[in-house]
Amino acid sequence: MKVFKYTFINLVYTVISMGIAYFLTRVLAIINGRQFKITYLPLIKYESTILILFILITFIGYIFTIKKFTHNLKEKNEYLIGSLVLLLLLSIILTLSLPGASYITVFPGVLISITSVITKALKDKYNLSCIMLIPIALITLLFVPTVYLFNAALTLGGLCANILFVMIGFISIISSSIFIKGINTY
Repeated sequence: MKVFKYTFINLVYTVISMGIAYFLTRVLAIINGRQFKITYLPLIKYESTILILFILITFIGYIFTIKKFTHNLKEKNEYLIGSLVLLLLLSIILTLSLPGASYITVFPGVLISITSVITKALKDKYNLSCIMLIPIALITLLFVPTVYLFNAALTLGGLCANILFVMIGFISIISSSIFIKGINTY
């Protein structure tokens, strides 16, 4: 049951972050005297700074949320499986709605699954927790350009859609990083 708790927490945090991003871009459009369009909202003052600050605040809030609900990461296995369940659900949704975009959730899910199974299976013989750096590095390489290009294409109006990608990346990276020795205490 705890697995679904973490699936739900990740989903709710993602939806709330997307909602706040949508509201923020609406307000910024009014402040800057622009008509709001989710696909094109040009000439917003300090657009890059707003994007980076919002992503940082979302990340910090997510870390505190996960730390609180996992009881200082004591339930990291359940959190990992809950995150993988959410990635699976998002994969199914993206496959049905945007078939070309399903790699955004499938790739991290497969990487995290393989590396966590290897880490867990060999933890008694070897300390292979550093193998979890592989999905962290590859997911970062996948999502940083995606977020940047999405922002360049949609401008700040697409912040709510961009936050979906950011949260998929955060969920994947945090669920991988909690198994690395020395990192599991934020």
